[in-house]
Amino acid sequence: LATALRLERSYWVTVTVVLVLQPHAIATVRRALQRAGGTVIGGLIAALIARHVREPLVLGAVLFGLAWIAVSVRRINYALFAALVTPVFVLLAETNAGGGHLTRIRILDTLLGGTLALVGAIALWPTRDLERMPALIAAVLRADRAYLDAVLHGKGPAEAVAARRRVGLATANAEAALQRLIAEAVPPARIEPLMALVAYGRRLSASITALGAAPPSSEYAARLEGILDALADAAQSGAPPPPVPPLDDLPAPEPAQRLARQLRVVQSALARLG
Repeated sequence: LATALRLERSYWVTVTVVLVLQPHAIATVRRALQRAGGTVIGGLIAALIARHVREPLVLGAVLFGLAWIAVSVRRINYALFAALVTPVFVLLAETNAGGGHLTRIRILDTLLGGTLALVGAIALWPTRDLERMPALIAAVLRADRAYLDAVLHGKGPAEAVAARRRVGLATANAEAALQRLIAEAVPPARIEPLMALVAYGRRLSASITALGAAPPSSEYAARLEGILDALADAAQSGAPPPPVPPLDDLPAPEPAQRLARQLRVVQSALARLG
């Protein structure tokens, strides 16, 4: 596209797309805004330096200082990094080109590259993490349900270990999406129940592991399995979760009672999420 438009220094467009495009749409939007804003500010800085600094040795020292600071702050503030590194590339390129027109070209190429990256992000990742969270939470609960089945019904250590690994993978996916949501400044009222659900996804698996040494009665186990199924279905569909039925009428070891209490917390968090 840049070549078809006959843009000068068209490789800046490609570099911008590569640097801006992130694995998720919101992250790409944030990076594009940082890159574009930093480049515009950096272009203004480059114009000021070009006007007031004429001595090559002084110019070299200034550019070295900007490059050093830019590398230092890259992981802290990408917009500041872009603002500091833009004068370095622009002024070095202008020195070789023998002209003073590259600031405008750099800004235009960056804006075009950022726009292309945004279009690509929207096309590749049209669904926001907030919309995906119910399915991710449901996946965690279903993985816990499968792990509970493997532990209670004695399907062997290999299958139990594999089921617990699936719990860990599902929980890790939900945690990663939750971290991105926190970075998006989603309202706390939406984040708090999600944080509880992700945290209790791991706690459920720990309690299920303890059931291997102190299994409950078959009737109590069947109730736990039914509750987990119902909660997973509610998380997937977005419907209000059914209340957790009382389990106090049946004797059970402490790990099973702890699991029942945790399921009540999960039910409460799902109700707040809806």
